[in-house]
Amino acid sequence: MRFWRGTVLLLVGLLIGSVSGQELSTIVLPSEDEAQEALENGEITFQQYLLLCEIILHGIDSNSLYLLDEIPNLVYLRKSDSSLTDPLEQEQQAGFRTRTSVARPGSGRVRGRLGYRFYQRLEVDEQSWYRSFADLVVADRYRVRFRINREKSGRERIVSRSVSYVSRSGPLRRLTLGSFTTRLGLGTLFGHAGKRLDFSRAIDNESLLYPDYGGYNGLLIKMRSNQLAVEGLLSVTRDAHYRLVSAGAVVQRTGGRFRPGLIVGLNHLGNRFTDDVLEIPMLGLYGEYRYSAGYLAVEAGRQGGSQVSAGGAVLEGRHRFKTTEVRYSGWSYADSFVDLTAGSEAGYLTYSDTLEPVGLAYSSRRPGQSGLLIKTIVELSSAFDFSNAVLYATRAGNNTRRQFSSSLIHRLSDRSLLYLTYLGRFRRRPEDAGDQDADHRVRLEGRFSAARLKVRCYIGYDARTNDRGHACLFATVRYQTENNSRWQVWSNLGDIGSAGLKYWYLFVRTEWPLVNRLQVAVKMANTYRRHGSEPNSTQLSLELNASL
Repeated sequence: MRFWRGTVLLLVGLLIGSVSGQELSTIVLPSEDEAQEALENGEITFQQYLLLCEIILHGIDSNSLYLLDEIPNLVYLRKSDSSLTDPLEQEQQAGFRTRTSVARPGSGRVRGRLGYRFYQRLEVDEQSWYRSFADLVVADRYRVRFRINREKSGRERIVSRSVSYVSRSGPLRRLTLGSFTTRLGLGTLFGHAGKRLDFSRAIDNESLLYPDYGGYNGLLIKMRSNQLAVEGLLSVTRDAHYRLVSAGAVVQRTGGRFRPGLIVGLNHLGNRFTDDVLEIPMLGLYGEYRYSAGYLAVEAGRQGGSQVSAGGAVLEGRHRFKTTEVRYSGWSYADSFVDLTAGSEAGYLTYSDTLEPVGLAYSSRRPGQSGLLIKTIVELSSAFDFSNAVLYATRAGNNTRRQFSSSLIHRLSDRSLLYLTYLGRFRRRPEDAGDQDADHRVRLEGRFSAARLKVRCYIGYDARTNDRGHACLFATVRYQTENNSRWQVWSNLGDIGSAGLKYWYLFVRTEWPLVNRLQVAVKMANTYRRHGSEPNSTQLSLELNASL
């Protein structure tokens, strides 16, 4: 019954006017270090942090565009050349676009990136860690990726590795062995679920077979014939206690305006100590309608086995008017929906449960949740744009989350603009007895962009429930010299209250080219937290990147 009530709520919400995504924000994160700062300051969740690190490293390509759903400010919708965007979207996309240069057809060259990043805490002896990675394209059709991390604890392990074959023609379009991410349909049954199993030191020596990765681990195949596309996956992930085997496939028509599809799959979760298992067969129907001004996509999934009553429905779309673009998304999930491999729309209302009979404790944001997200971008004139985004998510028991974002953009010239934004977040829990937590953020931002110089700065004010509020001041300057050296200064005074400054994050980074497409970079960062266990923390990082 809960599922059907949620479905009705979804449809009613869309009828009164309705973008795809799960979180609104006013922050832009250019690197892992800034993502770590955002995590520690409560700006993003741990799952968002893991995904940000993955995208910052590998970028976004045609097979993983849907991951933009998980990034604050961004949405994944099938854009056309006429799609409208606001400055936050443009800046965030610029940071996450694919960084691997693909060889031109017929060149047969090896292209890509190799990198090594070393980090050292200056206040703590012997506390260092590193990241090493490779992303290579060989002979136009083969792609090799890997990443090895050593953490602060000294633990070293493989995070991801894969070998792929990619073709633009023929029946076989992609074959990947190893770590991969994908989404079948809208992801109601199979998408990017993030890490469901904990990686433990007990299997450090097995990281080649079972990397510490938030996606799938196994085999992915994509095929196309005439007007039919088939995608299938087989994945095996495990930790010291559990093993998850996932298999799924989607068959979809690719020609015409209406493109229906069928999704089938199975999740097999086993307890390695007790031999207890949980099997969940799944079936989904997917349909997409494309037209000149936009598109509409709908998916409904059903889980069987011991979860016979579980289901989920998702809708997303976009429509472009002459000077306005409207994007909309809605979702509804049953209370007993098991979120092991799902990667479809949902707001950040976390839910914790234990899966019986295997005894796996996990948290998810989909079971029992219904919601919608609407975004509009309006070209008021050649100098003014106006955008709004509204997110609403609810779960039984008076547990709701609402977010509202509004922006007014004034283009002063081709190189500069002013940007006024408001972000409101409201959350009510069953134990709040009618009260709700509220977070209000206002930013007045200026941007300047020239051939070699880019400047972005803002002054803002944040107010939270039972808090007097505080001001914030941010500025970053990026400059590129004639010999292609790059300099960047980033300063974020994030908490200025009546008692003075409570938080300041500052870094200076310089990068310069060496020989044969080899770049070296040095970054010095300092974090000040008045109430932290370590008020001052200084970090030095060295980077070596090679472009082939």
